[in-house]
Amino acid sequence: MSDSLWHDLRFAVRSFNKARSFALLAIFTLALGIGSTTAIFSVIHNTLLDPFPYKDSKRVVVVRIHDLAQGEPGGREAYSKPEFFEIQKQNHVLEAVVGEEGTRKRCRTSWCARRDSNSRPPGS
Repeated sequence: MSDSLWHDLRFAVRSFNKARSFALLAIFTLALGIGSTTAIFSVIHNTLLDPFPYKDSKRVVVVRIHDLAQGEPGGREAYSKPEFFEIQKQNHVLEAVVGEEGTRKRCRTSWCARRDSNSRPPGS
């Protein structure tokens, strides 16, 4: 088995030395195919298969406030800082509460204190 493998490898090297342009084209085509396949798989995996970097990402919920004064159908998802801190203080069900203001995030858990050194939530 190993003798025929070495024979085949020597033959391949001799053939590539005779036709260098074909060898370079074949190597470039393989590299382009492998690179594009990897890039496409990475995009599909991160957007469709695993969109959130959290363990049990199906458990992420959005807290809506049913405000009778504003009367938005389904409640409103935006709330003020005092409302956020009140939701956080009265939370006895959720593992953590995270709020967002523009691009700044408000967070009060043990994970938030460590997030500068570890950018992923616990369990991921």
